[in-house]
Amino acid sequence: MLRLPALNGLQELELSLSWTPIVLSNVLRFSRTLRVLSLCCSISGGLVFPAAMLIGFPQLEVLTLKGVTIPEKTLHGILSGCHALQSLVLHCNTGRGCH
Repeated sequence: MLRLPALNGLQELELSLSWTPIVLSNVLRFSRTLRVLSLCCSISGGLVFPAAMLIGFPQLEVLTLKGVTIPEKTLHGILSGCHALQSLVLHCNTGRGCH
């Protein structure tokens, strides 16, 4: 569904997962245009950021991550690429330290 051409240029995306995992590569195609991104997950392991994923969201103003698994290095990489960030919510996330 996130691959539909009609979604090109998407500026706001909110995903709430309660029973099915998501493939992050589908979300990342919007990284250049997103202004608001909210990812919430209530199932263990349902939303996992790969350790090697370093991507910027240059237009992102609002980022909410709730219940996701994200390595510390990946989180730092994402945040360093969010030059317009005005609001950040991190709640009940799990992660691993940098090695």
